[in-house]
Amino acid sequence: AIIKDGQTGLLVPPADPGRLADAILRLLENKGLAAQLAQTGQKFVAENFSVEEMVKKVEAVYREAIV
Repeated sequence: AIIKDGQTGLLVPPADPGRLADAILRLLENKGLAAQLAQTGQKFVAENFSVEEMVKKVEAVYREAIV
C-alpha cells in the first residue's frame, strides 16, 4: 500500500465525511505532522516508484515470462 496510516498519510473510511473532516482538521492544526507525513510519503514514492525502480520491476516480469 502506498498510503500507510499515520506514516505516509491518514486513512479514513469511505463515505465518512465526518472522519475526513477530522483528518483534514488534524493536519491543518498540526503542521509538523503534515510535514512529516509529506516527507515520509515523498521518500517512499521516490524509493519505490522511481524510473529506475520501475524499469527493474518490468525487467523482472519479462525475465519470469521467458523462463
